[in-house]
Amino acid sequence: MFHKQEFISKCKEYDEAVCKIKEYLNYPDFNFDYGQWHAFLNILQFGNLRPLHRSKRQLITKMKEVGAAFRILVDDSRKIEARMQAVLSGPAKVKGIGLNVITKILTAHDGKSWPVYNQRVQGVLEKYGYGIPRGAGKAEKYLAFAKLMQRFVRETGARDMYALDRFFLDSSRSKRD
Repeated sequence: MFHKQEFISKCKEYDEAVCKIKEYLNYPDFNFDYGQWHAFLNILQFGNLRPLHRSKRQLITKMKEVGAAFRILVDDSRKIEARMQAVLSGPAKVKGIGLNVITKILTAHDGKSWPVYNQRVQGVLEKYGYGIPRGAGKAEKYLAFAKLMQRFVRETGARDMYALDRFFLDSSRSKRD
């Protein structure tokens, strides 16, 4: 599947989406305004974040805090566990910014290591019998998922997590077995 020309062509839109994400959010400085944030929310690759438009009043005054959280998230000088904890439940947590947004930023930052996690991905994982680890926090659960997906990418020969996200999209659209 990952090596079919049709699939490879579809994945090119993900490369373009990453460029737009980085441009709109002024990566890696993440100094952006609400207009740039709005443009980012309209990028559908790696998950639909348009529902966050409803949080406009809540988030419009927090763009600096969101940017600060994203800077922590992409700071590779710190361990990923600490970065995830900080933005998911620690001092850099911004109400309204959840795992779907955080993992979209991580995937754009490092598409070889970090997969997107959202409801669509969760649905496909459940379809294939993947159970979320119990007794762990959000960060630990995501990191366990990421480790599994890194192995999946290696074993299938997928080029990166962008291809994996396309796989999840196609799988979510296919009929249940």
